[in-house]
Amino acid sequence: MQVLAIVRSVLVIVASALQGFEDGFESDPVGEPPRAWVLPKAAADGGYRLEVTDASAAGGQHSARLSGARSQSVVGICEQSIDAQALRAKRVRFSAAVRCEAEDADSGARLWLRVDRPEGQMGFLDNKPERPIRSDQWQRYEIVGDVADDADRIVLGMMLIGGGIAMLDDVMLEVVDGGVSSTAPAPGLVVAEYAATALVRRTFQATQFRFPLPLAYRDQTPLTFRLELDPAGVDASAAIVPGPGPNRVLELELRGMEKGADVRLRYESVVLVSPSSFEGLPRDAEPPALWPEEAAPWLKATWCCDSENERIRAIGSELRAAGGGVVAIVEAVLRRSQAIFAAAEGRVGRMRNLTAVEALDKAGSCTSCANLVAALVRAAGIPARILAGYPLGSGPLQTHYIVEAWVPGFGWYPVESTRGQASWPNHRQIAVSVIPIEHESEELAGPRSCNAGGVPYLSLTEYASDGPLSWEGTLKPNCDHEARMLRPLTAEPQEWQAAHEWARQRWTKWLESRPQIANGKLEFGPPPDALAAKTLAELRLALP
Repeated sequence: MQVLAIVRSVLVIVASALQGFEDGFESDPVGEPPRAWVLPKAAADGGYRLEVTDASAAGGQHSARLSGARSQSVVGICEQSIDAQALRAKRVRFSAAVRCEAEDADSGARLWLRVDRPEGQMGFLDNKPERPIRSDQWQRYEIVGDVADDADRIVLGMMLIGGGIAMLDDVMLEVVDGGVSSTAPAPGLVVAEYAATALVRRTFQATQFRFPLPLAYRDQTPLTFRLELDPAGVDASAAIVPGPGPNRVLELELRGMEKGADVRLRYESVVLVSPSSFEGLPRDAEPPALWPEEAAPWLKATWCCDSENERIRAIGSELRAAGGGVVAIVEAVLRRSQAIFAAAEGRVGRMRNLTAVEALDKAGSCTSCANLVAALVRAAGIPARILAGYPLGSGPLQTHYIVEAWVPGFGWYPVESTRGQASWPNHRQIAVSVIPIEHESEELAGPRSCNAGGVPYLSLTEYASDGPLSWEGTLKPNCDHEARMLRPLTAEPQEWQAAHEWARQRWTKWLESRPQIANGKLEFGPPPDALAAKTLAELRLALP
């Protein structure tokens, strides 16, 4: 049994914002859950327990203890929610002293802070995925972010991922001025990384793997790509295959390997990500009589997103009949889906697959959430498709699935389907696959040894179920890919646009050159650590 202890906290804030907030555990009975801190049902059902203890405390006599064993499907979370009204349009800092005895390299504690806005709109979110707390010495950590001028709630807390012991003390939430930088994922340079070992289960002549790569899409453009095989002398070839749509797939073929051998693969790609703007979103745009050709295919019902299912069709028809433009209907779907997910909370592990139909009654993952939201939007008569990416700030997940709905006069509009947040900016995750409608079929997206049923085809690594190899993630324990922030950048809109133009020309030219592996390497551009540019002008000079 692993333990996360949360020590007596004192919240420092403008007095009017303290309504409903409990600033410590001293008056809470030992052995009972603390009054103001919540353990989500999914975490409780996953085996976690939150209680007040007098066994240890950094201040006072009581602390709160969150305990539980490692889980692959849920994380330990304690949280508290306060009214955001007194802090609207202000920048706040959530800080605390934390120490952690992590069980392994994949374990650690994290602070997190989220701002909730009306109608599921995107607010500030930072759960420090790149900054896990593993030091066993008391240190102070902080999250800084902006509270929207229409914010409803501020939710803050701590999570335990993996195993170990973590302790929290001296919690503060305070207003800071604009000179204090935000800690959330931001536009700039992001590194998409992949690392795994191919384990040879039987001798073979040739076998192939397919990997989705970062896309030149919307507000992101790949700048570099560096792949390395170990041992370098392995007989291998690689091709970067285009399509469908903006997708790019790395096809890697390994040849002539004996049982018991293995090959280590790693790639890194630095991606330029600019701010996403939704200012021109026509919120009153009505569904047209005829959808454009580029959107119409995503009206179809599929195995992953069965919009013809009787229950899904009924919900979609109801929300469409309620009236409003396309954006209003999409937001209504997000609200309804949140109610569905809440009703199913705690049923993790009972799904037969991650399809939309299963998500109606059973809790799954971001994959099943995206499948259901896309199906409901299609059932309401609006094209919707799924987008897979490597998230920055998404907890323990490696690939995150969101939904894009087609809005007349705007195009594909991204929404976060798991938490029900509209207007999901590109810098929250690096897109690796715009899911074609055919990749949602049972034939391609059904259960396979490399992925669960309902995971859209080619949104993750794909290989033959009966093939001679299997993959083991080595980037971190049980992890083969992630995105991490290399460096935030700021620029004017026209500078971002110009940067994407030259960067995409450069990227396209390299792809069209049909690059090949030489001495176990495929290289385009410098390694991330050698890319020191701090402005877009410096970046262009560094990448001829």
